[in-house]
Amino acid sequence: MLMMGDFSMSCLDKDYELYSWIAFGFMCGWPMGIPIGLALVLYRVREDIYNHEGPHEYESLYMDYKPHCYLWEIYQMMQKVFLIGLLTFIERGSIMQALLGLLFSAWVLFAFLSQQPYAEDRTNALAAFGQAIIVLAYLSAVVLRVDLQGEIFGPDEVGALMIFSNIPMFIYVIYDSYITVG
Repeated sequence: MLMMGDFSMSCLDKDYELYSWIAFGFMCGWPMGIPIGLALVLYRVREDIYNHEGPHEYESLYMDYKPHCYLWEIYQMMQKVFLIGLLTFIERGSIMQALLGLLFSAWVLFAFLSQQPYAEDRTNALAAFGQAIIVLAYLSAVVLRVDLQGEIFGPDEVGALMIFSNIPMFIYVIYDSYITVG
């Protein structure tokens, strides 16, 4: 078995195995390490954040959120790592990949709706629309992986639903921009 990038290197070689483990460690450590490190920093100063005296150098991570939701930006980072990074290790286009994305994004949506983490209601509404669109995208991916023959809707209708599901968010962004500027 030869490496696709370098046909002179065997994938069965001990050096290849060592470098593979090192690469795997960095692939997991870097995207997970940054959010975990930032979470530890924020956790240590949580009392200051509750009292609105948190460290200024990390304000961009917590200032838009309610004080008890100071870690929400970290949760958003972890959501991106899972949906964009970790799901790529599952067979591309498989129903398992779509189903895990659907379950995880639905869980995040429910957590978001129960916490309403942003300090402003307008931002919570906009973020809820965005989270719902992510859930619909993964739901459509699951639906498109099953046999739709004989059903009243097909791939074209699923695609149209995805396009139309973005319209409420577009309208809300225009409304919110009008309210903010006007």
